[in-house]
Amino acid sequence: MRGGGKTILYITVFICGISTMGVELSASRLLAPFFGTSLYVWTNIIGIIMVSLSIGYFIGGRISDKHPNTLVFHLFTLTAGVLIGVIPFLSSLILPIATQALSTLSYNDFLLSFIGSLMLFAVPITLLGAIIPFAVRLN
Repeated sequence: MRGGGKTILYITVFICGISTMGVELSASRLLAPFFGTSLYVWTNIIGIIMVSLSIGYFIGGRISDKHPNTLVFHLFTLTAGVLIGVIPFLSSLILPIATQALSTLSYNDFLLSFIGSLMLFAVPITLLGAIIPFAVRLN
């Protein structure tokens, strides 16, 4: 990869890192009306983000070894961006229904916030995690 391409690659990785932190911090604001902002909710958010990143690093490393091209890298980046952009809309649809449906089962907020966080944040954060091994491979 040449000089200009490396700069774009570095900027993309930097923006993906900032996006991961932004999603993590804004997740509590999205979940607060439904589950509050207790330690359990934060634990679920941080745990799901960390596990999703780890899975993304693994998947990204495997796929970048098999298909080390920029098309797959950009496809992961675009898909992650679109999914992150859709999270607020999905949360306003999914969380009220899930909270109402699962609250009849007498689960506590820990499990409810875990399921809500998992549904909203696991896939986009996994894709963001997969971007970094691609960048290392493409560099």
